[in-house]
Amino acid sequence: MAGRCIIVYLGPELPEGLGHLKGLMWVPAVRVEPRMEELSRAVSELSSGVYDCAAITSPRTPRLLKGLLPSWPVNVRAFCSGFGTAAALREVYSVHCESPEDQGTRGLAKLMVSRGCSRILSLRAMEGDSELEGIALGSGVAVTRLNIYNEVIDLDALRDLSPADVVLVTSAVIARAVCASRLRYSRAFIAIGPKSAQAIKDACPDANVVVAPKASFDSLAALVKGIECNQETL
Repeated sequence: MAGRCIIVYLGPELPEGLGHLKGLMWVPAVRVEPRMEELSRAVSELSSGVYDCAAITSPRTPRLLKGLLPSWPVNVRAFCSGFGTAAALREVYSVHCESPEDQGTRGLAKLMVSRGCSRILSLRAMEGDSELEGIALGSGVAVTRLNIYNEVIDLDALRDLSPADVVLVTSAVIARAVCASRLRYSRAFIAIGPKSAQAIKDACPDANVVVAPKASFDSLAALVKGIECNQETL
């Protein structure tokens, strides 16, 4: 990078893939609130033998299950919406998780249908949309969705932030919160996936948005390293 960028990341924890970035300003403006009743039900359902496939759309899911689910059920095939999510499941449970090329929930649903899933357990955030479940149901596949956590924005943490060179956007919830703050005037946004990118475009129509080629923090970091902050445009 020619020139020091001011990079803002708002996630609840600082991932290893981002911690080495120069100029990174980590503001933990997102709070993950586990929904314990739904988490307990998720463990029971995964172990029930009823489901042959599970849909996982966030690295937080295996980390929330850790300690409640000792090992991944051998009869449940795992499908992840991004490579970062697949890596998290592999780290926690040593399980391979197949991911679609487009790394979005639409692609995930189509992949699961094409792989012959007959009954899907979808483990989601309360705030996530229902596209995955709708596509699967429309294809004749039975789906049970459990909202195992909430993603809550701390608006006070955003109030005093000034526009930055780059804002890293890792969820649609973060995108909408950013666009409701002064961060909306930042020079560029790097989205971890197509859903996050679309959420930025919907809430900040004039935003300069770049989508990471892979849904992972390493991919976000690689894009940041290629930005020259002494240029007038990104």
